[in-house]
Amino acid sequence: MDYLFQDNKIPQNLSKETRDLIETIGETKNKSTEEDIINREIQNVKKQLAENCDPQEYPDVLVKLIYFETLGYDASFAHILPINLCQQFPSLYLKKMAYLLAAMLVKPGDELCLLMNNTIIKDLQSDNAFVIMTTLTMLRYFLSDNLIPHLLPFLNKLLKHATSIIRRKAYLVMLDIYQRYSHHVPDLKRLAIDAINDSESPVMFAGLSMIYPLVLADPHHFKDVTLKLV
Repeated sequence: MDYLFQDNKIPQNLSKETRDLIETIGETKNKSTEEDIINREIQNVKKQLAENCDPQEYPDVLVKLIYFETLGYDASFAHILPINLCQQFPSLYLKKMAYLLAAMLVKPGDELCLLMNNTIIKDLQSDNAFVIMTTLTMLRYFLSDNLIPHLLPFLNKLLKHATSIIRRKAYLVMLDIYQRYSHHVPDLKRLAIDAINDSESPVMFAGLSMIYPLVLADPHHFKDVTLKLV
């Protein structure tokens, strides 16, 4: 589970109880002991949520739920929690973890998909650039054939955002959509050229990522772009 944390270190802003739990799980030598520990902790989390835990406890709860789900235990009892946190709490730290947990718990076709989709669309229109960046980063986990038509107007607007990192992320989301649902992005070449012509190098590099698979598939179709790339 170390990949959840930067530099393989458990964040010190978590409670000692949660840090000890993570260390105990990591040191467990057999599956039976692990199951006993996690099943006991799942009951504790259920009780904690039922009692409307303090907002300061949510980082610990989210980390535990991510651990449960990653290790193959059922955390679906909390599937509404990450959506509520994305909608109600402005903390970027919480929002990032909530999006990650939602990506694990909310599956395409679930009845909660509509709520999550509404949350994503709302966050893409946020006045906070960091909220938009977080949403664009996590968007790949929620893309679906039904959601994309609702996203495209907002993504196209973000391609012209004043912040270059947001433009870059929006272009890369368009590439991701093309790779998975190409019928929604009929003119990736034009988007790639627009990105390459951007004044900021991060956006230009995104354009190169977009045009690369197109050139591999049909090099002759891109002779007219050669001068822009040299």
